[in-house]
Amino acid sequence: SIAVGNSAGLTAQGESSLAVGRSAGETDQGASSVAVGNAAGQTSQDVNSVAVGYFAGNSTQGGYAVAVGNAAGYSAQGSTSVAIGKEAGKITQGAGSVAMGYAAGFTSQGANGIIINSSGDELDDTTEGHIHIASNRASFDFEYGDGTNNGQWSFSTGDVSMPANLAVNGIITGTNIVTMEATLNRQNNLIALLEERLKTLESKA
Repeated sequence: SIAVGNSAGLTAQGESSLAVGRSAGETDQGASSVAVGNAAGQTSQDVNSVAVGYFAGNSTQGGYAVAVGNAAGYSAQGSTSVAIGKEAGKITQGAGSVAMGYAAGFTSQGANGIIINSSGDELDDTTEGHIHIASNRASFDFEYGDGTNNGQWSFSTGDVSMPANLAVNGIITGTNIVTMEATLNRQNNLIALLEERLKTLESKA
C-alpha cells in the first residue's frame, strides 16, 4: 500500500491500496481502493473503490464505487455506483446508480437509477431505476413500469418530434414504440411494393 500526505492512510489501510493527499484514506481504507485528494476516502472507504477529488467519497464509500469530483459521493455512496462531477451523488447515493454533472443525484438517488444533469441546479430522483436527464432548457425522465405497464417517459419544456403522418394515442411506452416501428416497416414495405408495380406498368406502357 502507498500513503502520501499528512494523515494519509493513517489507520488500518488495506493492502494494495493508494492514498494521496491530506487525510486521504485516513481510517479503514479498504484493500485495492484508491483515494486521491484532500480527505478523499477519508473514513471507511470500502474495497476496490475509487475516490478522486477534494472530499470525494469522504465517508463510508461503498465497495467498487467510483467518485470523481469535488465532494462527489461524499457520504454513504452505495456499492458499484458512479458519481462524476462536483457534488454528484453527494449524500446516500443508491447502489448501482449513476450520477453525472454538477449536483446530479445530490441527495438519496434511487438504486440503479441514472441522472445526467447540466441544469446548474441540484437534480434529485429518489425512485429506484429512474432515468432523469436535464439541461438548463428542458428535462425528461423515464419511470419504470409497475407490473401493469412498461413505464413511461415524461418531458418538460421541450418538444418531441414524430413523423407528421404518425398518430400516437396514449402514453409512449417501450411496447407501443415497438408496435409503431412494426407499423412503419409494413408501410415502407407496401410503398416499395407499389413502386415496383409502378415500374412494371411503366415498362409495359
